[in-house]
Amino acid sequence: MDGWLTVLRPGADPEQLLEIVDVPITLAGLSRFNVENALAAASAALAAGLDRGQVIEGLGSFLPDTEHNPGRMNVFTLDGYSVVIDLAHNEAGLEALLEVMRGIVAREGRTMLALGAVGDRTDELVTNLGEIAAKGADVVVVGHKRRYLRGRSTDDLDAWESSLDAVAAWAPRSLGLTHSGEIEDPEPHLELVRRRLREQADLAGRTDSDEFARHVEREARQRAGESAEALMQAVPPEQQWAGLDRWRRKREQS
Repeated sequence: MDGWLTVLRPGADPEQLLEIVDVPITLAGLSRFNVENALAAASAALAAGLDRGQVIEGLGSFLPDTEHNPGRMNVFTLDGYSVVIDLAHNEAGLEALLEVMRGIVAREGRTMLALGAVGDRTDELVTNLGEIAAKGADVVVVGHKRRYLRGRSTDDLDAWESSLDAVAAWAPRSLGLTHSGEIEDPEPHLELVRRRLREQADLAGRTDSDEFARHVEREARQRAGESAEALMQAVPPEQQWAGLDRWRRKREQS
């Protein structure tokens, strides 16, 4: 209320606890969902019998840093860049993260989001995260959490093609790709990716892991030149083959 965390009780005047700017977890009020969390925490603490001074001390000393709240809206600044780290494991969390990012970005700056989700989230949630990210950030980099696939494969062609369909439906004016830069004509590029996926799947079905890796590396060096090494590190050929082989065997069994 008027920039303060305020206690409202039936039949009593509003009781101001402390200003929102003095509650570190709210980032001076920029993190609206943490304003809500602070209000809920204050209400619960007072209802549990803590006195007013203890509640104020707790709200004023709980910091959004790696010691007090690791992985939850931790803000770092380095060489003029601001970095916000948050688990953001659902739609509301990602929207809250993007709100903070947009609030701290410089006037002429850009918001750049690295996004990933663990494999046991629903398809609907993963799709929603992608849509929120695409609408809310200037640049989005999707990270595959290979230690947290939990039954998914990064080389599920059906899922990849569904993703391509979703991107195409957005009718983007351009695409920003890691290691490749900006693609100014997305439609033919998306079709090229679709064709290459099928070619890679066919190759994986005719070769073993070593032969597949040699073929992919040779082709990458021919096509990408100096960027080939970065591509090999980002998507190791042996992991590509393993994922495509799992996908192929799964299709054969179904």
